[in-house]
This record gives sequence, C-alpha cells and structure tokens, in this order.
Amino acid sequence: MVDDTADIVREGGRCFVDEEYPDLRYRGSTGRVYRAGGRVDRHVSDEREGSAMTVAMIAKHTVGDYAAWKAGYDSQGVAIREQGGVIAHQVYRDLDDLNWVTVYHQFPDEATARAYTGMFDSDEFRALADQSGIDVASMEISLLAEVD
Repeated sequence: MVDDTADIVREGGRCFVDEEYPDLRYRGSTGRVYRAGGRVDRHVSDEREGSAMTVAMIAKHTVGDYAAWKAGYDSQGVAIREQGGVIAHQVYRDLDDLNWVTVYHQFPDEATARAYTGMFDSDEFRALADQSGIDVASMEISLLAEVD
C-alpha cells in the first residue's frame, strides 16, 4: 500500500487513521480521505451520522476500452451492485475523453456505502478491474451525504 501520510503532512494538514478503515488516511482540516490507488473524498458531516438520508458514491476513473468496460459493468456488475446494496446507479462519460468514466451509485445509508467502497481494496476487485480495463491508479471516489 502507498502511504500518502507524508503528502498530507506536507500540505499542512493533520492526519489520523480510523480504526475501522485502517487503509485510509484522513486529513482533518479538509475532511479529505486518501488511499492507495487514488483519492477518496469524505463529505459526510457529523450531524448526518445516523440519519435516514441516502448516500451517493461518485467514482471516476479511466478505462482502456469503454465498450469492453461497459459490457462488464452491465453484465458482471449487476450482481456486485445488488449484493452491495446499490439502490440506483448511472454511468457518465467525459465529453472530451471518452475513456474517462464517472459512475454514480446510491445507497440507503452510510454503512452500506462504506462497505461497498471497502471492496475496492480486495483482490477480487483488482482482478475484475484488470479484466475490464479499469486504471485503478486513476480512481477518485467521493461519498456524499444527501442534505435535502
């Protein structure tokens, strides 16, 4: 695992580790979260915890071949999304770089969203990413709390 802690300290932020997610490094001053393979943004405020509002995950990454990746997303991804508790999803492509993909997943709660994003560090996901042409190093993941 790449440890981004040094980068966080150089940016003047305070870094701490969440015992439940030891592979993540939180930057206290901004709420940004870093992990090997890309940056994860954490935008869930303290007052939202325990709330019945939904949580969205926005994942951005490049793919080697959009058509091949999309075929896998539409076939193999169905079971993964169902098992992971995804209640809505949508795929977007960048207008200028058609291999830059943004994926929106909606979850019923924060715990389900965090469990789902935890699978991105698994060997199974990395194998699937290799097979479907996802550039894991390019991944940017944001978890967003519904506010209204």
